[in-house]
Amino acid sequence: MRKTNPFKVGLYRLTHSDVELQNAGIYLLEQYQPDKIPVVMVHGLMSSPATWAGMFNDLRGDAHLREKYQFWFFMYPTGLPIGYSTMILRDQLNAVRAMVDPDGTNPNFNQMVIIGHSMGGLLTRGMVQDSGTTYWDSFFKEPFETINLDPDTKQILRNIMFFEHLPYVKRVIFIATPHQGSPMADRWYTGILAGMVNLPAVVSDTTANIASREVLTQSAASSFTKKTPIL
Repeated sequence: MRKTNPFKVGLYRLTHSDVELQNAGIYLLEQYQPDKIPVVMVHGLMSSPATWAGMFNDLRGDAHLREKYQFWFFMYPTGLPIGYSTMILRDQLNAVRAMVDPDGTNPNFNQMVIIGHSMGGLLTRGMVQDSGTTYWDSFFKEPFETINLDPDTKQILRNIMFFEHLPYVKRVIFIATPHQGSPMADRWYTGILAGMVNLPAVVSDTTANIASREVLTQSAASSFTKKTPIL
């Protein structure tokens, strides 16, 4: 029997985020069941859907839960900026809904539950928030409409910075989520690990374009680097 080292797998998906981006998405272990409520599990940093194996087995082992809920998994490369990963989760959920419930009338889909572990909880939080201009104003000096950036960069930033809650997500559950930040972000080894992450071209190019313009607020600019983008 082959054995997989979860740490090595998680580290690879972190540092090779450019390669693993193509595998990001919602995964089902069985055919979609419209008579059940979807429960989406979102893993954390240096992890994968495999981290949910124990909980999934316990939940599936309960006859009442098994009858009422279906369990889905969101997989993403954890070296991506949180805002970018949040955008992917939102887009993937909307894509699934457009496929299986295009009219938005399935009462079970409209009761979706999302469980986020650690960093996955930060992505999950973005599914039940309305951004307004809060995120944009925290990073950029000028309003979106007047800022001097190329159209492609502005479109990506629009998708990341401006969003509304997903009306079909009715409950979110956070497990060990650092809503107020994590002290690990300031550790010496965090910077080294961040420097090992290979980002997709769309992220690195967007980051470079922003860095080349004087468009960031002073606080955002002071912490902005190519390897740890703010998107």
